[in-house]
Amino acid sequence: MPVLLMGVRSLTSKSPCQKICKLDPITDICTVCDRTMQQIQAWTIYTDEQRSHIMKDLKAKRKLKNELGRIN
Repeated sequence: MPVLLMGVRSLTSKSPCQKICKLDPITDICTVCDRTMQQIQAWTIYTDEQRSHIMKDLKAKRKLKNELGRIN
């Protein structure tokens, strides 16, 4: 279980954030890290298990985007 320090959950999982948010106005998804606005805002309160699950989903999403890009 993550350690709570002064009400903040420790982040042992790496964040996909690149410090350059570019939100798509239609989907509300960052075109840099591929997270939703909700995921970005809640990242620090998610458990390591939740962040790990999101990271796996992002990896699969990027792989699919790369494969689709090769088709076009």
